[in-house]
Amino acid sequence: MSNKNLQNKQQKQKGIDLKQEQVKVEEQQEKNKENDSKFTNPIIEHLLTPGGKITKEEYDNWAYRPHTITVIIILAILAIYFSMIHPVEDRLASYRVALAAGIIAFLVFSMLFFSDGILIRPHAYFWRLLKGMSVVFLIFNVFILFLSRDEARKVYKFIDPSLGVPLPEKSYATDCRIYTPEDPESKFKNVKEAFFDIFIIAHSTGWYGKALVIRDNLMLWVISILFEFLELTFQHMLENFKECWWDHIILDVFGCNLIGIVAGMWTCKILNMKSYDWTVKAKKSESKAVRAFSFFIPESWASYDWKIFSSPKRLLYWIGLVIILELVDINSFWIKYPLWIPPNNPLVYGRLIFWGFIGLAAVREYYEFATNPNVHRIGAQTWLCIGILIVETLQGIKFGKGLYPNPMPKVVKISWAIGLSVLTIGFTIHFTIQHYRQKNAKKVAKEK
Repeated sequence: MSNKNLQNKQQKQKGIDLKQEQVKVEEQQEKNKENDSKFTNPIIEHLLTPGGKITKEEYDNWAYRPHTITVIIILAILAIYFSMIHPVEDRLASYRVALAAGIIAFLVFSMLFFSDGILIRPHAYFWRLLKGMSVVFLIFNVFILFLSRDEARKVYKFIDPSLGVPLPEKSYATDCRIYTPEDPESKFKNVKEAFFDIFIIAHSTGWYGKALVIRDNLMLWVISILFEFLELTFQHMLENFKECWWDHIILDVFGCNLIGIVAGMWTCKILNMKSYDWTVKAKKSESKAVRAFSFFIPESWASYDWKIFSSPKRLLYWIGLVIILELVDINSFWIKYPLWIPPNNPLVYGRLIFWGFIGLAAVREYYEFATNPNVHRIGAQTWLCIGILIVETLQGIKFGKGLYPNPMPKVVKISWAIGLSVLTIGFTIHFTIQHYRQKNAKKVAKEK
């Protein structure tokens, strides 16, 4: 009986082994079919989505074909037309056209051949183009940094002939009265002028964009309130930072900032509910028209959860991003004042809008670097943004020499010293207690 049982077991084992081998063969056949449906030419794969496999179905989508030959033919025709058939006669205008043509050529190349970042929706070309624009912007700022203040002003005047004129210093705190009974137009003239200022709309829109980029209520309110303290800190340097108390508190923090933050976070909540995904490829659709359109529509929206009190590392990365975001705003003042760029100039608005778009990708990459243990380096867009920010800050320091003779008041220095000391001590106590609690918890777990 024992021999028969042994034989039966051996036969059953052989049957199981044969089934397992058959399953493996079938799995390998499926993999071979998938590989056959993909382009094996690495050049084609790189041209479409660098670093990934491209299926035949994706290649059939017109929007995702590289069109490299078509694009270079179009560029050649445009170059012939604007350089030979219809050239610009004015010397300075010809320089501007030539510079723009060189930048456009580079941006087209970047759009076609740069590698994809963490975001590829609504379209990979869009984020590659932004990366190329970031490279151009970094190079331009480095170029400006190595010029003198007067030469830098000339470069900006070359870009925009309306520039090159000294800016009048404007203070928003000349009359902080809310009630003005003597004024014939309005008894609340000061509030009315501040409320109906065009910058109110830009201010609210800016904070709406920041909410879409940052997606964290705590960080948004910290940078909102912190910027008001920075304005108070640098009032002795720029008249533009001087505002009335009700302007700081009512119009800024609990006015424009509040509206922009609430609207932006509400939009993030709606996008998250609709489950948009900016980082994955679109799913297959039934018709070619729907499939083509789906490539431009994201499927989910990632929210950020920093958990800053979980570890000192998380907190430091969070504080680092707060500093970066504050520098983006404050540098706008340090650059436009010494280089005579008025606040209503398109270059100022263009810079802020550009920072908003590149910030979407940069903050996403930065968040992954700070929170994902498998990510060991920052992304290309984050690197470019930090590089631009450093160069802009150096410009503000270099070009501002001699323009701010008033020293920083002692009360400001003492206030910052006390505030930073309290925060440092508080965080140190918190993480020390947390460390000992975790240590005791591990000790108790081992004893059990």
